[in-house]
Amino acid sequence: MTDEFVMVSFWIRDGEREYSYNTILTKEQAEWSDEKLIQHCIDEDTSIHDEERETYWIYYMEALAAVESKQPMSRETKELFNSYRIW
Repeated sequence: MTDEFVMVSFWIRDGEREYSYNTILTKEQAEWSDEKLIQHCIDEDTSIHDEERETYWIYYMEALAAVESKQPMSRETKELFNSYRIW
């Protein structure tokens, strides 16, 4: 079992609304490409929208998404977040 985790934050723009989505992944998963992270965490049916800005189009949501940040965390921190129902 791994002791290294990463909180990945996604930026999502749905029409005029912008918001973030956060999830905790293993360090190995967090090393995936942005496209693979978006496909794994949000929707498999995505395509590159703007290579320069690294944004991806999410078809079912009709929204744009990008990986906003990655923050490393320990197992203890992950368990604390999980206790607040943040997965």
